[in-house]
Amino acid sequence: MLPLVNINLEYSNLTPRVGTNFDLKVMVHNVGKSVARDVDVHIFPPEKMVTLVSGNTHWKGNLNPNQKEGISFTMLPKSPGIFSMKMRDIHYFNLQGDEFKTQAYEDYKILIEEDAKATFQFKMEEYWKDLKLSDSERRDIDYMKQTEPYKSAIFKDKGEVGAQIELEVKIKIVREVISKIASDHPDSDFKIREFNGNPHKENDCNWFAYVYQEMPVLLLLRIDDDKRVVSLFFNDPKGNKALTWRGEFRQVIFKEIELEKIINKKAPNGEKEGINGLKKLLNENFNRINNSAKPRLKFREDFINAFGINDNQLSQFLHQENYFSFKIIFSSMQDDVLNRCKQIALKPFQNFYCVALNNKESSIVCSFEQKYRMASSLRDNKKYKLVGQDWKELKKGQTATTSVAITTPRFSIKNDSEQFNNLPNLIQTFVKDCLEIQYFNLIYEKKKEYPWLKGFVDNIQKNLQEISKRTLIIPEERKRDSQKYFSYEDGFSFLVDEGEDFLSTKYEFLRIDFNSTYVYLKTRYLDMYSSFDILKQISQKENIKFSIGGKGPWQYEIRILASIINDLEFDEIIKKLLIPAVSNIGEKDLIKTSFGVIRNYLNDPT
Repeated sequence: MLPLVNINLEYSNLTPRVGTNFDLKVMVHNVGKSVARDVDVHIFPPEKMVTLVSGNTHWKGNLNPNQKEGISFTMLPKSPGIFSMKMRDIHYFNLQGDEFKTQAYEDYKILIEEDAKATFQFKMEEYWKDLKLSDSERRDIDYMKQTEPYKSAIFKDKGEVGAQIELEVKIKIVREVISKIASDHPDSDFKIREFNGNPHKENDCNWFAYVYQEMPVLLLLRIDDDKRVVSLFFNDPKGNKALTWRGEFRQVIFKEIELEKIINKKAPNGEKEGINGLKKLLNENFNRINNSAKPRLKFREDFINAFGINDNQLSQFLHQENYFSFKIIFSSMQDDVLNRCKQIALKPFQNFYCVALNNKESSIVCSFEQKYRMASSLRDNKKYKLVGQDWKELKKGQTATTSVAITTPRFSIKNDSEQFNNLPNLIQTFVKDCLEIQYFNLIYEKKKEYPWLKGFVDNIQKNLQEISKRTLIIPEERKRDSQKYFSYEDGFSFLVDEGEDFLSTKYEFLRIDFNSTYVYLKTRYLDMYSSFDILKQISQKENIKFSIGGKGPWQYEIRILASIINDLEFDEIIKKLLIPAVSNIGEKDLIKTSFGVIRNYLNDPT
């Protein structure tokens, strides 16, 4: 018993037309009595007359006796006439490994009917694929102008139909070139997004936009159907046209170049550059923007890392002119709520900007609320540069501003790469400097109301110097909701500055709240021996109270009368409260243990 494979072709349309898809199905049938192994079928459509739209013209597999296998694919005819669908002889094997062959005796003929518009479009796609015409291609177009059916269908009424078809072909080729250059870019992160619509007040033409990641738009493509003109708008600060696209960017500067000027430019050999000129220009501009954008994109990532926040806690980029900006989102969503210390420390900052001063230089700028009064101290004491609306440095005596350059206004991405790589530390240092300024502002402004405040906090810091850990002070000004009820008005949080997980509440070891009557010192951890010493020392003192089991994380609290807070008799008590708290910061198990042991002892001293 032997295998025997036959083949048959079926068409979805017996008379397909140019420009209209049709399906071709190859039926392979084993009419023999044995298995046909590794049946190998090859079909060869003529590439000049049809385009393979979908499917595969090659199939290989096994066929059991009387089994059929259908191989389907779709083709698009490009020119009229009769063409042959060539096939290769079918080779296969039986179970014993003997080879057999079914000979393709004849080619299968297919008649493609005429469609003048579709045929002309296919010819234009072939002729314009390099965005320039050869002499023979021009002669062929001139011939069609005088020949039916093209003369009537394409070139009547001043050739409007033909001109529109050529325009659409060029647009298609340009879009394909843009997509191809982006996909083949050596930088694997270089991904672009294409969308269409219209910039603001530019409704008379059709537009396509190409955006690189979250950066401003790379390129705009404008199609003027009335004038049959295609123009490219490259993002370029030296350009002369500012455009806004709602939801994408505002007042970005572009340089406009007509496609015809690009492709008709003469190459050194005297020929028109055509598609090579377009590719060259696209590559130059894409590389320029990519080289400029990558470090600036890193700024947002560095900001997230610097503060240990998640992506949802920052807004998306807002693009305007030569900068992008984002702001911190103080969300109420459970997963996106900033911890209390970060909320307080970052509250003054309105926006963070990455300003492209030119293709190689940037400035990282922060704006803050005027009420925090940090501008002069940032410039005079911390040596930051204040900048105006044009991002230029302001000198002393110039109009007040609420914008400060975290990096130098002429910060070169290329030459100052070390500074840029250190950006998370620069951002953290900037926030620390702002906290210090706010602290001194609060101390100074409350001097008359709380004359004891500066000396008290200085004494706290002096006591902490015995522990070799850096600390941060986060000042918090509060407003009374109602004069009828007593509330804490102001306070300070003390954090260990570990460098990791910046501004995390897990490093917060001391909370000080105060008003005109009392000062409250609160800690999370206290060892049993220190607690006993504190209880012993305050047992015979007035105007001081020690309590255990406060609300939230603050388990230990000392309350002292504000007017006598700086008396030397309280120094040792305060020190015994501070040292264990700062020494065991972040140790949650210790906090729980210390609270439980001390409370149980107080309930049952035996």
